[in-house]
Amino acid sequence: MDRVDQGWSYEDLADPARGWLGTERGLDPVDQFATTHAGRRLALTWRRRSDRKIVRREGAVGLFNADVLDDPSLAAEPLVVCQTEADALALAAAGIVRVVGLNDDRATVPRAERADSFWSWLAPIRDLARQGVNPILAFHDSPTGWSLREAVAKQIGRAKCRWLNLHGAPSPEAMVLAGRIEELAQAVREADWISVRGVYGLDELPRVDERPALDPGLGDLGKHCRLRTGDLMVVTGIPGHGKTLFLNNLLAAMHRRHGWRSCFCSPEQHPWLDHRRALLRLHAQLPHDRLSEAQMAAGEAWMREAFCWMVAGLDDTPDIAWFLEMAETAAVRFGAKAIVLDPWNELVHRRAAHELGDEYANEALRRIRVLARELDVLVIIAAHPRKQDADPDTGDYPVPALYDVSGAAAWKNKPDLGVVVHRYPRATLLRVEKTRYEDVHGRPGDLEVHVDPQSGRYARVATLTTVS
Repeated sequence: MDRVDQGWSYEDLADPARGWLGTERGLDPVDQFATTHAGRRLALTWRRRSDRKIVRREGAVGLFNADVLDDPSLAAEPLVVCQTEADALALAAAGIVRVVGLNDDRATVPRAERADSFWSWLAPIRDLARQGVNPILAFHDSPTGWSLREAVAKQIGRAKCRWLNLHGAPSPEAMVLAGRIEELAQAVREADWISVRGVYGLDELPRVDERPALDPGLGDLGKHCRLRTGDLMVVTGIPGHGKTLFLNNLLAAMHRRHGWRSCFCSPEQHPWLDHRRALLRLHAQLPHDRLSEAQMAAGEAWMREAFCWMVAGLDDTPDIAWFLEMAETAAVRFGAKAIVLDPWNELVHRRAAHELGDEYANEALRRIRVLARELDVLVIIAAHPRKQDADPDTGDYPVPALYDVSGAAAWKNKPDLGVVVHRYPRATLLRVEKTRYEDVHGRPGDLEVHVDPQSGRYARVATLTTVS
């Protein structure tokens, strides 16, 4: 087959001894291809030369030139699977000797033939793939070819398949007829992997901008708890010990220092009657009932810039799906950088009949983490711990931990940041229990907080101990 410098024609490979190719002359010649294996003819296919459409086929669907698969002398050669017999002959003309073609390349096959019996011709290719051979799929650059390539790759396993880039030609046969034989051989040598979404080399990784971890500017808190979009943060503590006050101070500080806007989903508080009053007090540093009209107007102007709220209507079911949809709306339409759910237990949690509580929590937090990364927002969840028993002698409650949150160990394992808020008579303890990356988020440790009773502002935040 030393025809490289002359190009290729049907007559060159119409070898009667092999019985591969015959031609029926006429106004539109029809080429006849014989599918044989081990010396036995399995099928005959007639294709119009003008458009390569099958006009007649006898016998089983199979692989043209399949004998090369059993030849041990070709084990080191690339294996190319073609859409048609003519494509296989074209690649053979380009010096690709381990090549097979499909004798029925119809993309729309009757549903009954889409059963396993239709794909039985792929069995030897699957066997070779299991042995470490990575077949190259040389299918036409057309909707039919794309569809068939996807179906074949799925049958073999996408991770094991490469594909032939035809560089604008409709088929390997057309490349050879156009005199592009060496280019076709080069394309085989450079065949690339079929993409599999989810696994990437470094240069293929989806690029994202660096997300800096930001110091909120509340005393020593930034040494232990720096905030970054794309992360999940969990805040826990006994009800009434100041989780919401902590979140108000934290996100107000993030707006002052970094311009962040935050969205609150706070079903336990009425946004206008309760949360607005607390934030006005924080901004003006005076109790709500002592604010002048000017101070109230200034506080409301600040809140318009710094916050927005999720509020479920009477016809809404505020479950995880609802929360995720509202979070996306807050990020896209309001530019929110932090999304707060306070508290977790106020959502409607509906588990499947077979689903355990820890399975539900693990999957829900996974979905929230994915959302945080896709939207480039920080999601903060306030979650109550299980009921704590007070010390019978002192009446004090123990400091809860992330593992004490009702539901699952996922509350400790999933978040990037985990904070415990615990109030004592004279001060509040902030325990930064978890930071996923100490060089990014800060080092875990305990902080003592003194709250200004008039404004609710964190007046002093100082490190007590650092966890090494």
